Amino acid sequence: MGLSDSSSLVSLLSSLSESGADLGSYVSLLPYPRDRYTKNHALLSTCDHLNSLYSTQLSPIVWARSTGLEIINELPGVKNLLMGGAGGEVKKEGRGGRSGIVWGGVAGLLDTAGKAKEVIGMAGSMLGSMVKRRASEFVVKGR
Repeated sequence: MGLSDSSSLVSLLSSLSESGADLGSYVSLLPYPRDRYTKNHALLSTCDHLNSLYSTQLSPIVWARSTGLEIINELPGVKNLLMGGAGGEVKKEGRGGRSGIVWGGVAGLLDTAGKAKEVIGMAGSMLGSMVKRRASEFVVKGR
């Protein structure tokens, strides 16, 4: 990510220098965050969601992530595409490059998985409290 940021900034500064623009002008430097924000946000979001996904011990989530990784490992095309995006290739792709689209899709999928984790966690908590309540009724009332 840092190398891609540097490459983008060097490219922008080179083109500004060649055109004689003010290198320190706020307006001149606006293309840099426009170019890097989406790509950086997609990678950071993916890392955040992976952290959430791997910090849970809920059995359905553990099974889903293990199965998903096994599937990705068996699909070399998908695996290489994901690894290429994770490596933050420095080559210039222009707006809406392929890895940006892929990482946006991965971030969306992981966001959905994170929300599913929360729902499953809430359902598990509710189920646990219901079982606990029924068990205490059984003990107290002898049912």
